[in-house]
Amino acid sequence: MEEIGWFILILLFSYFCGSFSIGFLIAEKKGIDIQKVGSKATGATNVSRALGFKWGFLTFVLDIIKGGLPVFFATLVLDANWMIFCAAILTILGHIFPYQLSFKGGKGVSCLIGILLVLNLKVTLFWGLTWFLIFLILLFVIRASKASFSEKMAANNLLTIWYLPVFFWFGFHSLDWVLFSVILIGIIYFAHRENIKRIIKTRVRRIS
Repeated sequence: MEEIGWFILILLFSYFCGSFSIGFLIAEKKGIDIQKVGSKATGATNVSRALGFKWGFLTFVLDIIKGGLPVFFATLVLDANWMIFCAAILTILGHIFPYQLSFKGGKGVSCLIGILLVLNLKVTLFWGLTWFLIFLILLFVIRASKASFSEKMAANNLLTIWYLPVFFWFGFHSLDWVLFSVILIGIIYFAHRENIKRIIKTRVRRIS
């Protein structure tokens, strides 16, 4: 099969694999409609809120695998970087906008981790370490403001995602990979738009 044929198949697989909503299915098995709980997102953070840490962590791990799988196959059969980029982007878009759930899914961070693990393990480990360190700081600093766990998670994701291009530059030394990471940042920030509005509104209300 020619590369363009593989490319089309990979794109379809990427979106449909990304749109397979693990969090929704786990919650449904427990008799809960996750889209009516908390932030109404289907990702690990909201699953943790509804079902507890154990099920949230399971969702997190499976979403990582789900995110990495299409990109892994893409790296096996596709040569051009831009084709692999498209597969990664469609995987995240599928997670955020699953067709079977009226295009309302998760926030894309777990899928992003899976994608990064496949593309560059070193970049992922360094980024993950900074994510963890900043999250510990947020747990200590924001405690006084009585921010919710989901607010801390959202704030941490938004704080740590913006410098991802720096890690991509040191990991790949290529501007096209840096541009790819900037596109990913835009998608993740768009997915967190409601969280951003809610955090700002909460902070303003508490200050006033």
